[in-house]
Amino acid sequence: MTLRPNDQLVSSVDAMISAIREHTNAGEIVEDRISGAKIPASTVELMPAACIVVQRNGSPSRPGARDRVEWTAARLDVICYGRTDYEAERLGISVHHGLRQFAGDRQEAGAILVRSIVHTGGPQQIEDPQTGWPSIIYTYEILHADYRVG
Repeated sequence: MTLRPNDQLVSSVDAMISAIREHTNAGEIVEDRISGAKIPASTVELMPAACIVVQRNGSPSRPGARDRVEWTAARLDVICYGRTDYEAERLGISVHHGLRQFAGDRQEAGAILVRSIVHTGGPQQIEDPQTGWPSIIYTYEILHADYRVG
């Protein structure tokens, strides 16, 4: 295994965010409000508003594939918030529709090589327990290269 500079390392959350930004129509609804782990304070001030948060959801169901590329598999929740339940649902559908194209073809998302994104759960429509904001959760497994392309 070759050690690479830290700026070439890829997190699973970053890979999913890149896929959502570049391969779905969600940006038309959320603009730049797509984040990892939790809603940033700058977005909380606007809430409830349409936004997306990508969070880890336990371990992957299978190890990464073996070939010349080093792969990482991770299970992630994509949480879509809206001003209303309907807006959250429409945003979730937009994200889900765009991510279906990753069902088995290698594609780039940003400078990240993504081998697959597989829907594994949801949608589950909930009201965020801490804020009361409408949201919908889809769960995916992503398989991506450990390092940025190029």
